Amino acid sequence: SETVATIIHQSGLGTLFMKDSMRVMIIGFGPHAKRIYYPAIKNLSKDFNLHVASIVDLESKKADIENFLSKQAT
Repeated sequence: SETVATIIHQSGLGTLFMKDSMRVMIIGFGPHAKRIYYPAIKNLSKDFNLHVASIVDLESKKADIENFLSKQAT
């Protein structure tokens, strides 16, 4: 069995403790989540103060997810 890792979304760190902010946890960050869920939440964040606070996936996917998130920050 593989270890599950939680990755805190880098741009969401400041929003973890903000009042009146909706924080979203994405469980499973495969191709569909990267293509559909993440961009949708990012677009909704402009109007609804919605932020990805954490992402949960397998430990073996951690580097891939961190790489994806670092590209999104630019």
